[in-house]
Amino acid sequence: GGSGGGRGGGRGGGGFGSSRGSSRAASPVLLHRLGSGSLLEAMTGHASRASLIVTDDDERSCGGATPPVRSSPGRPVCAVSLALRHSLSPSATRADLFSDSLEATPKSVRLLPLRDEASAAAEEQSRRTFFWLVQLSCLIFTLTNVGLTEVMPVWLSTPRSRRAGAGGLGLGPSVIGNLQSITGVGNILLALFVTFRIIRSLGAARTFALALLLNAAAALGPPIVQLLPTSCPGEMETALMCISYSLVAASRNMMFATAVMLSKEAAAGAPGVAIGINQSACSLGAAIGPVLTGLGYTFSLSSLGSCAPFFLALGFLGALPGWLLLAPQRSRP
Repeated sequence: GGSGGGRGGGRGGGGFGSSRGSSRAASPVLLHRLGSGSLLEAMTGHASRASLIVTDDDERSCGGATPPVRSSPGRPVCAVSLALRHSLSPSATRADLFSDSLEATPKSVRLLPLRDEASAAAEEQSRRTFFWLVQLSCLIFTLTNVGLTEVMPVWLSTPRSRRAGAGGLGLGPSVIGNLQSITGVGNILLALFVTFRIIRSLGAARTFALALLLNAAAALGPPIVQLLPTSCPGEMETALMCISYSLVAASRNMMFATAVMLSKEAAAGAPGVAIGINQSACSLGAAIGPVLTGLGYTFSLSSLGSCAPFFLALGFLGALPGWLLLAPQRSRP
């Protein structure tokens, strides 16, 4: 029946019972196995909460509602918010909640319309599309990120050229090594103290899209340096490339921290399969990234006479999936 003052029992033997009295009581109740006409689903993102939709063919009073709500015969509109004693993962299925040993405390009663088959199918298709978009984004990200990691030292060590966009900075191995070490230490500090705060503030999807955009911005470092006047001090050029290196490392940190979370949340099947697909996409991108970016860098220098088109194309390629992921997020509250 309903919580608090709801009538117990119902056709199909479903529902859950509670002690008599006011619905404000915080005493635990036992969640029984629901009947075939009931629906229990986990609220994504809240590991310790669930939403129970009470459905019966007879009229039933939903205790605790203000004013009390009655569902018409065959109209499943009554919902009860529960705080589960045992935490559930965001990917928990309804079957995980069909247990005779879950204790819960009713928190509120509210109307929750039951989705029809068309809306449920549309939501499933949307989630499946989002899952594969995440995998494609991971493939493109690792391709560009690993490619940048391999090409950057080559460009930094390339001697300066009088031709615009043809040369690099002409840095020595020790300077490049120090540059990578400094950004590596910064990445460790970012992972320990900043990344989880960004995820908690923006959410996994927005953080993932931000990582893609930061990785694309890192590819714009060399073209920006090449636009600087010749009178610009070398320290400024090195500082700009240090920022570019930091963006490469920071974006990698945020992407890998959120890719698995999004894959598990959007997957329709077992979480292990989703994680395996995600790791395969990342591994494929990391494998072909150095090959494709190396060929692209060589082609840009030999055929176009400048490396700027290569870095601009790499930045556009990396930013495209980020915008695709961020666009639907901007419409959400």
